[in-house]
Amino acid sequence: MNTSGPDSRLDPDWFLVCDDDFYYLLLISQSDLVFPWLQLILTVYLNDTQQMLTEVPVTTATRVTDVVEFCKEAGESECHLAEVWNGHERPLPQELLLLDLLNAWGAQRPEVRYYLRHRPLWPPGRTATLPPVAIR
Repeated sequence: MNTSGPDSRLDPDWFLVCDDDFYYLLLISQSDLVFPWLQLILTVYLNDTQQMLTEVPVTTATRVTDVVEFCKEAGESECHLAEVWNGHERPLPQELLLLDLLNAWGAQRPEVRYYLRHRPLWPPGRTATLPPVAIR
């Protein structure tokens, strides 16, 4: 990594992450690493039985769409991230900043589960407006 020059604080770092059969190369800017307590690992279940999961690093800049892209298989489309709490499921807006949402759950965060849904957000021919995400 280049550590000289006035903009060296903006130079990114690359991290290699292994997930059983796959390797992922992640680009994380130093600004994400300056505040390590603002970064956490989100568990995303890939099926309803919770037997398949992946862990995704979440920083202050991570959006739902980033998590969906990280979790879905190559060539797969029409996936979305769903939040499940207390028997209630809701799809999450693609541009939502995940760290803000996770922090909003506060002490209840361990009760919330996140699932990658391998189907369109809405059935073909149907459109709807997503409910607003409440900040607690």
